[in-house]
Amino acid sequence: MKCLSSIWKLRKQSDRVKIILWLYLAACIFLFLGAKAGVEWIQVVRKPVTYRLLSEKSGQEENDPIKKIRNLPHVLAASHENKEMITLTGNWGEMAVTCVELDEDYMKLVYHISDKETMKTIYFNEKAYQKYKKTAKISKMQEQAEGGLQSQYYITDQEREKPDGGTARLILLKETNAESKPYVYMVRERERFPKESEYIRVQSDGREIGQDLEEVGYMIQNKMEIQKREYQATILKNHFNYRLMIAILLLLSAQCMRRKNRKNKFFKSTL
Repeated sequence: MKCLSSIWKLRKQSDRVKIILWLYLAACIFLFLGAKAGVEWIQVVRKPVTYRLLSEKSGQEENDPIKKIRNLPHVLAASHENKEMITLTGNWGEMAVTCVELDEDYMKLVYHISDKETMKTIYFNEKAYQKYKKTAKISKMQEQAEGGLQSQYYITDQEREKPDGGTARLILLKETNAESKPYVYMVRERERFPKESEYIRVQSDGREIGQDLEEVGYMIQNKMEIQKREYQATILKNHFNYRLMIAILLLLSAQCMRRKNRKNKFFKSTL
């Protein structure tokens, strides 16, 4: 307390002390802001990245391309992808939403689905789940009921000989990357995907693998999203570097002013 009161008194007597104190304060602020940007940067670059691919060699490959993609560095999971419209029905009416079918291995690795599901299950992202709750007027009591939510559904697709449907359990996914559009997901057996399937979904560990995917003959459909993420990471990295650099310069400036003020006994003993 005596030290602080001495600094406060000396601050009133010397403009140089005021400047030194402001330099130290500014350095602390920039150190804090730099650390904050650094943490955000690490979170962005470590977050898994989803690539949606379109094959440029449709129908030309004899072997399953999924095996080739899974062998690429930094790939966590890969699956054929099939999209179609699914309609959920009930006494409340109907709700149509885009359904993405992926193989079981991908769903387990990326979305951590359980092996214990015995009945047909439809997995919702946050946007689709909120839309369903609003449309079907789902109460908290219904959400928390034993067995969870269930709904009738049907899928009509030109490639199917007859509409597919039945009763399914509804589960909210734990998303690593929040999606901007409502989607639901279903597991499809790997053998049921056509060999000439053009669409593939890949998840990396956060490293940029776009060039590797393009070299093996795939076009990235969500390239803008990937570039936006890379731009965000670059901005945060620059904020971290520049703020740290400014903090160091401010500390050096404060130290230089202290040395010039060595005649002041207070600074010799306390600062």
